[in-house]
Amino acid sequence: MRGGPPGKESIIYRYKADKHKLFVEEWFEGFSGTLHCDGDPFFDPMFNKKDINPNVCNAHARRKFEPIAKATTGEGLAKQAMRFYKRLYKIERKAKDQGLSPDKRHRLRQQESKRLMAEFKRWLDKYAPTNLPKSSLGKAFR
Repeated sequence: MRGGPPGKESIIYRYKADKHKLFVEEWFEGFSGTLHCDGDPFFDPMFNKKDINPNVCNAHARRKFEPIAKATTGEGLAKQAMRFYKRLYKIERKAKDQGLSPDKRHRLRQQESKRLMAEFKRWLDKYAPTNLPKSSLGKAFR
């Protein structure tokens, strides 16, 4: 696990081969704040707590939209989602190309990525209800 504000980052390693859901619940008992992780269902109980703001991994989410976009011949929601990711990755490329320090990278993300992600969230909220929840696209939205 990795976390902390800029300048106070920390990394903690703890391995648990089984009972991941129970491990996660115990590990984060009493935690409040933003929890950045993948979309694995064993995190769901954490996301149902009022003091925890879920922030799931975009790489995993993107992988759900990508094959749908590739299989679509015309314009579609998956292709629109991929354009949001393209814009986000462009910001990350800018940070890498400029060799930004962690503090400067954080500021860039706050200035540019945060606004883009808010726009993407509004888009997701608008179109998610138009998809069957168990469809590939519905799962990608979720």
